[in-house]
Amino acid sequence: MSSNTGRGESPEAELAKSGSAGSGSAGSESRPIAFARRVKALEHALDVRLAQLFRPLALTCVQADVLMALLDTGPTSLAGLAQQVIAESGHPSRLVSRMVDRGLLDTQPAPDDRRAIVISLTDEGRELAEQARALQGDLIASTFKGIENDLDESIAVMGGVEDRLKHVPVSD
Repeated sequence: MSSNTGRGESPEAELAKSGSAGSGSAGSESRPIAFARRVKALEHALDVRLAQLFRPLALTCVQADVLMALLDTGPTSLAGLAQQVIAESGHPSRLVSRMVDRGLLDTQPAPDDRRAIVISLTDEGRELAEQARALQGDLIASTFKGIENDLDESIAVMGGVEDRLKHVPVSD
């Protein structure tokens, strides 16, 4: 989760400054750049709100994501968890280690590969995952209330952009 420290602008102010993705170009920016900025601002605003909601649980957004992913899938390997959780920084093994130390996760050697581990929720981790899921669900439901029918096209466009981005050549 990135922070806006030093600039003093709320996520809402950033969204307002970035212009409307559907209203043409924002200043001299092209529509695709305005769209990309809008997506990034939306992600930041969501992270800020979730961080506020998860703070009383003493969880970061990434920790909550790990707990909710394990709630959905059940025990998994470190590689499996890394595929499910989009973490921007750090190493999943360090994150898991800290969460094991806190009593939220348990690790056991994998039955088919003693070098690998299987990660699972403890009872405390499951309880916090359920609380985090409820908080996230309430935020999403209230945010999108009344505009649910408008989301299909947005989801399709964003999926198409994501697919195209995977195939854009990047120079080293």
